Amino acid sequence: AAFDVIAYYPYDREPGSVDDYIFEVRGDQSADGFTLSDLMWAKAEGVERSGGDVVLNFRHKLSRLDINLVKGEDYEGELPETAEVRIMNTVTTASMDLERGEIEKNPYGKEGTIKAHPNGVGSYSAIIVPQMLLNQVPLVEILVNDVSYIVSSKFIFESGVRHTMNVTLSSDPNKVVINIGGGISAWN
Repeated sequence: AAFDVIAYYPYDREPGSVDDYIFEVRGDQSADGFTLSDLMWAKAEGVERSGGDVVLNFRHKLSRLDINLVKGEDYEGELPETAEVRIMNTVTTASMDLERGEIEKNPYGKEGTIKAHPNGVGSYSAIIVPQMLLNQVPLVEILVNDVSYIVSSKFIFESGVRHTMNVTLSSDPNKVVINIGGGISAWN
């Protein structure tokens, strides 16, 4: 007899529900919280018991935001190595149908703040639950040497898509310029 194999990462000893699995991204993704927030899913259908190894092609189910800090013409000095980047006003829990791989923002989820993962000087990433921010909201805060830069934006975070945001810093925190790039549907 053939059967379907479903797998997901990170492992949860008690997923609670197969058709409404609630998953929460970590509020602090600056270290291993980044990897532990990256919900991945795979399914192999019609697997035979004696068929040998089962090939599972995992896919990212959440959204990823890469933030690049850029020095503006009037920005003094070098980009700081100790900046902190936070993503605000996004719901941090998702509801997933593990059998079908469909995911959505948890309709009862609360908005939270996520501390992004530093990739190197001026480069940060965060894993975010897929959702639509249809109104202009404070979305990204960049803390540099006790100065807070706030980026407000509308945004559509899509499942399995890696989005890029370039933020040009100025010496005046009120003159921040953002440029949102296209999404990449596959990332390593």
